[in-house]
Amino acid sequence: MKPYPYQADDGREDPTLTDRRVVRGGSFYYTHYTLTCTFRSPIAADTANPQNGFRLVFDKPFVTESVNLIAPANGATVPPTFDVAMAANGLIVEPAGEIREDAGHFHILVDTDFIAPGEVVPFDDKHLHLGQGQLMTTLTLEPGVHTLRLQFANGGHFALDGEQYRDEITVTVEAK
Repeated sequence: MKPYPYQADDGREDPTLTDRRVVRGGSFYYTHYTLTCTFRSPIAADTANPQNGFRLVFDKPFVTESVNLIAPANGATVPPTFDVAMAANGLIVEPAGEIREDAGHFHILVDTDFIAPGEVVPFDDKHLHLGQGQLMTTLTLEPGVHTLRLQFANGGHFALDGEQYRDEITVTVEAK
């Protein structure tokens, strides 16, 4: 086993060598002592062990909330009347009314821009409110290319702040 200060040219990266390597940290299988990031253990280079693995490191905060237009697919050609399916991850989809953290409902914006965060989603023919907490609805549109924007808002219809509360697709509505 080579001493700790790592040097890229000391040979330990050579895949043809069979001497022992160092693994760091432990797994659920071991004691609390081995679960630290400072724990080191030697292991043969050709050893497979279900307790060894790797960790992912993110340089940005991991966003767990998101909203998505599930169907139709982006770029799809659809009949004049078609179903739209939506999903929310890490959020509670519920009827409009009460304003609660991490909860709200969907709005589909047809051929119009997203509403600015903190603004109320208008009630008109381009801003469809799914205020009963629906995850699916049916749209009827004229033939042509249309942009559908999904916007999540709280129980008072105030648009939430962040890209995770928005999604967008384009569909082509075929002639009858």
